[in-house]
Amino acid sequence: MKNEFTYRNRQIIETTNGTFQAFYSNYSSNLTKHFKTLELAKKQIDKWLD
Repeated sequence: MKNEFTYRNRQIIETTNGTFQAFYSNYSSNLTKHFKTLELAKKQIDKWLD
């Protein structure tokens, strides 16, 4: 089961292999990044929004 997180009004999804996908906009593949940890995904969202 995938876990979904909302951080600064952006979605982060934990994939079945344990990595995280950060979405710039609602599940859009444009500006989607993959990360090994939730913290790295949150940092990317901070970069997008700052």
